[in-house]
Amino acid sequence: MEKYAKVMGVNFPKMTLDRTIEVLTDVIEENRPELFHVITVNPEITMACQKDTSLRSIIDEAGLITADGIGIVMVSRLRGGNLPERVTGYDTLLRLLASVIFHPFFFY
Repeated sequence: MEKYAKVMGVNFPKMTLDRTIEVLTDVIEENRPELFHVITVNPEITMACQKDTSLRSIIDEAGLITADGIGIVMVSRLRGGNLPERVTGYDTLLRLLASVIFHPFFFY
């Protein structure tokens, strides 16, 4: 099984919100010195990066991108990419905040 679904040239990881939170939690706990940026890519951003090479470069260099739009998920499914679900920036942020608030290091 492929790990990515390609939509208009953009590789979206086949990850659920739960898996996204696991990956980001690991990144946070590793305390990496280099930049790790997350981009929540919706259909508008996907369309824009077709003509905007700077935007496309930013997306290509991201540590993680998520399918932040049901249109991305539906196109993926129609073309056999089968993204499991929409992973929005809002939902990701809320889950990360909840995990940090209840994480043991928060109470030190």
